[in-house]
Amino acid sequence: MFCSGERIITYFLVIVPLSTLALPQKTLNKTLDDPSIWSPFKNDFDLERISNSQKKTGKASVQTNSLVSYSQPQLSTVPIYTSCSAPNAFSLTFDDGPSAFSSDLDGLMGYAGSKASYFINGNNVGCIYDYADLLKQRFINGHLIGSHTWSHPVLTECSYETIHNELALLENAMIKILGVKPLYFRPPYGAYNDLVLQVLAERGYKGLILWNQDLKDSDSVPQGSPEMIEAFKTFPSQSISLSHETMKTTVAEVMPLAIPDLKSKGYNLISAAACLNQGTNSSEWYTYVQEPSTRDDSWRCS
Repeated sequence: MFCSGERIITYFLVIVPLSTLALPQKTLNKTLDDPSIWSPFKNDFDLERISNSQKKTGKASVQTNSLVSYSQPQLSTVPIYTSCSAPNAFSLTFDDGPSAFSSDLDGLMGYAGSKASYFINGNNVGCIYDYADLLKQRFINGHLIGSHTWSHPVLTECSYETIHNELALLENAMIKILGVKPLYFRPPYGAYNDLVLQVLAERGYKGLILWNQDLKDSDSVPQGSPEMIEAFKTFPSQSISLSHETMKTTVAEVMPLAIPDLKSKGYNLISAAACLNQGTNSSEWYTYVQEPSTRDDSWRCS
């Protein structure tokens, strides 16, 4: 899925004689379709009590010579991570699932006694609700489950509202299935901008996790399993590797050899949050919302 168009905000500098400001500020707000235009004015102002010589502070600047002006609020953001900080750590991360190969991958991780990080979609290769039991088991087993949006769009081509919606749909599904909301995010295609970071901050995310080693298993012409296995042998400690649980070759041919090789080097295969020193307890990776829901007619993707 691709988003088109950009969110364009136009700011106007309006010169208004004070004698025409007959309506109170709160009344004016009710006539606006977009209340965020007036977000800097969160408090009531008495225009007559603010003189031109008085020092102005904050997000709003009000003068009594008929000039009303304000600046755009400063954008919020979240940290961006590309590699582990914990010594000897290695984080295997898998995007785009769940899929038909996910159960086999979880079996490999369990057999190795290692933890992975799964950045999942809601409705991409498959529907998240069809894999509810698998996600519950991942959660119980201590793997990190992060957001990768609902439908895998290019977020840099999406509007503010669409970005919020892509995150909210996936969050709502995880709340239904697991009772928790994710706190870590990976953007599809690794594409993000200031608007994406702002929305993540507004929704309470703790970090955007990228990678510093790419298996290239989802390229238009993906590497073969021998090349991918050899690539893993060159990945140093403190790496965050990118691969995809939707790729049969990755799950069936590469990981059964790569995981033992990484462990033989003494690497600790832990979640991305743990390798970033963001906590080893899964309770630190999510916001608890409610008890998991019982499956009903809302558990569907279309």
